[in-house]
Amino acid sequence: MRSLILTCGLAVRDWAHERLLSTCAVLTLASVLTPLLVLFGVRYGVVSALQDRLLQDPAILSVTPTGSGAYTQTWLDALRARPDVAFAIPRTRDIAATIQLVYENPTAQTPDTRFVRASLEPTSAGDPLLARAHLALSPTPNSVILSATAARKLGLSLPLASETTIQGQLGRRRPDGKLESVTLPLRVQAVLPLETEDRDVAFVALSLLEDAELYRDYIAVPERGFAGASPPQGERKYAGFRLYARHLSDVETVRDLLTAQGVEVVTRAREIHTVRSLDRALTLIFLLIALTAAAGFVASTASGVLAAVRRKDKQLGMLRLIGLSGRAIMLYPIVQALLTGLLGTLLAGIVYLGVSYSIDTLFTEQLQGAAVCRMPVLHFLLALGIVLVLSALASLHPACRAAQIQPSEVLREL
Repeated sequence: MRSLILTCGLAVRDWAHERLLSTCAVLTLASVLTPLLVLFGVRYGVVSALQDRLLQDPAILSVTPTGSGAYTQTWLDALRARPDVAFAIPRTRDIAATIQLVYENPTAQTPDTRFVRASLEPTSAGDPLLARAHLALSPTPNSVILSATAARKLGLSLPLASETTIQGQLGRRRPDGKLESVTLPLRVQAVLPLETEDRDVAFVALSLLEDAELYRDYIAVPERGFAGASPPQGERKYAGFRLYARHLSDVETVRDLLTAQGVEVVTRAREIHTVRSLDRALTLIFLLIALTAAAGFVASTASGVLAAVRRKDKQLGMLRLIGLSGRAIMLYPIVQALLTGLLGTLLAGIVYLGVSYSIDTLFTEQLQGAAVCRMPVLHFLLALGIVLVLSALASLHPACRAAQIQPSEVLREL
């Protein structure tokens, strides 16, 4: 062990003594590695920025049925239990999922009543659309979260008062042909930002949507005082559903699953496929360039270390003469190659930081502040590890040659 430590110390001192050659080797490695780091940073930054933008829009993960169907709660529960499904909730018929919202401004000096016809959308805990705005529907009965356009048309001012109440009007035609309506008080819990939802929508609990559909079908809802016919027997069936996949890669999987079950759906799979194709293309280009550079680096390092070993035959033979083993001598060129690889990679990393900052500064307006050139620390450490492994492999043959130097060769030249 002492001889190994001694050899490592001598190798480091010798490397530092030949500072000009060592500096040239470090600069050569940095000049090869820096463009690779920048290329990888651009590839990672651009693809990550595109993926982040997609994920900022929950609709990119939505899977929407194209027509009306007959979906049971049991079927939806099984779908929701899948690991690739993040959220699923049934929807009633579109014709029954509308409501007339009315708001009378209590602070206006003259009567100010405003109306808007909005779509009712069911929601519950874990809804990605509301989660984007850090909102969740309260379990309080008749709570509602409005879209920004619906709130603006009603004349609601932000921030909302703690007890902002609007009226929801549902109309229907009785079996005798007469028209009637009912008014429901709705407590506005929050307003969604415009970038989250740009339609006139009211997000409510599924129970309210179900009761609205029963009312329009002239079926009694005793809990709300809605008169009508007796409720049908058997498990309720819904015309549609709201569903979100868990990840970008899950959208196609869920779509194919539903299509196999005869459910035609609409997704944003084309946009997802474009980003993933770009990711694969950039990755392939980077790998080809990296492999070419790695081959050149190994060849350059091997020839440089071999030349150094031949130049130092006498010195290495003297080390053998004073008692160092062949295994210890093998460490001599390997340590020097590793030292060059370490310092060359660190220098490339420093240059990369400056270049990446310049790139981000130049393109910050075009990409709205997103990082164009970005590389996680873990990836840089992985690059460092690869360089050290390649350095060790490149110096392995010269190291074996150094171990074969015999002390007798030195004695004959004395």
